[in-house]
Amino acid sequence: MARILIVEDAPFIVESFKEIINDQGWQVSGVAKTGFEAIDSYRKNKPDIVIMDILLPGLDGLAAIKKIREIDPKAKILVVSALAKKGLDKECINAGAKAFIKKPFDTKTFVTTLKAIIEAE
Repeated sequence: MARILIVEDAPFIVESFKEIINDQGWQVSGVAKTGFEAIDSYRKNKPDIVIMDILLPGLDGLAAIKKIREIDPKAKILVVSALAKKGLDKECINAGAKAFIKKPFDTKTFVTTLKAIIEAE
């Protein structure tokens, strides 16, 4: 059973992620609302995968990705963001994310992408 850390500051999106994760038989290992909380939660819980937003209070998601990858170079991170900054997807991948999905997202694409990341070595 995959353990997933959700890093998202919008409660309705957190609930949407939780519902999808539970429907797949996976487990939510934690929820973080800031980049700093994401780093702390990653250290404590060692999730199998992180779902990361970019626009977060305090430390943004891109900086959190870099810090988590310093802690664990094998960390699996899926970015899900509404930020429309040109080249952001490539910037996230270069920082160590495995994939980038734009909000609003299609549930099927989200689940397929998560499965692929979880199953990849």
